[in-house]
Amino acid sequence: MKQVILLMLSVWMLSCSEEKTDFASLPSIPIRGEHLEEELIATTACDINVVGPSIWVADHRNPDTIASILDEKTGKIIQRFGTKGNGPAEFTNFRFLGKSLNGDTVFIGTIPNRVYTYVRAGQDKYELVKENKIFLKKLEFPMCMHRMENGYFVMNTLSGGRDFFILLNRDCREVKRFGVHPIKGMTADACDFIPFDGVMASFKNSFYYVTNKYGYIARYDISNNGETTLIWEKLLSEPQASISEANIQMRSSVNLDGFYGLAAGEDYVFATYSGIYYRAFIDQDDPSACTPKTLVVFDTKNGNVVGKYQIPNKSLDVSLSEDNERLYVFNIEPEVAIERFYVKDVLNAK
Repeated sequence: MKQVILLMLSVWMLSCSEEKTDFASLPSIPIRGEHLEEELIATTACDINVVGPSIWVADHRNPDTIASILDEKTGKIIQRFGTKGNGPAEFTNFRFLGKSLNGDTVFIGTIPNRVYTYVRAGQDKYELVKENKIFLKKLEFPMCMHRMENGYFVMNTLSGGRDFFILLNRDCREVKRFGVHPIKGMTADACDFIPFDGVMASFKNSFYYVTNKYGYIARYDISNNGETTLIWEKLLSEPQASISEANIQMRSSVNLDGFYGLAAGEDYVFATYSGIYYRAFIDQDDPSACTPKTLVVFDTKNGNVVGKYQIPNKSLDVSLSEDNERLYVFNIEPEVAIERFYVKDVLNAK
């Protein structure tokens, strides 16, 4: 007989801090940035990444190219990158997987198939120098992947067992599986982790993962010899779910929607957070009903909330400048734009 258990955060969810904070009761501090040039509005962007002196904007709806490269200062488009198609070095889908610290090398993925390495060859010009096929030990349905500074890649899994992540080497071959699931009590037969789909970001050899469906965030470190360590994990809300042996079902009508965008730096992690009851999406029949207007800042050492900020526009992705001084937020309403914030001003906002 299947035993169905109604889960509450205090019973099933791990917290890496004994001192718990009621995040919902924290006041949101209003902040406002500055918009880049309106030329961006012509794009059909969905995520952004700062690389050196430029911003890469994914153009998933563009019929010809996969990304636009913008000048970080002005927001003007200075180059189109990548060709869509099924031929050599062409892309059917696009994921930005990471970069070197100085932005001279970028890693582009067509998950779950291949990883392409590009090296800067002049100002905002990149040449393909390496192509790797991704080798997994069994069929998976990963949605995100990131490269560490030491050459390892980390990929999430949405099916196939209890381990939440897959570690791959420089040649994109699976090394091992690791990671604990946000909801405890799953059996060895657990195979459906779609409720834990999320967003990944990295800085040096640390990677951060957040979930879309509720407010879970975690930090893992990857050593040079492939050791994986959970440093901390946190929750911003108390999700409710039903577990029936190997299956899990989040109760969308009573859960708060989670994170949409994530950026990591030396000292802080920045994330756009919804915090709206997921039922708003259903009740209002509006795809953007739960889109975040909240920016949350965590410290990288312990995962403590440094600040909770109200941003003026509905926003998705975020990205940090190379020097960690500027934060770029991708707005989708009332218009498509990139909004720039200065990190010092955000942290000092009252």
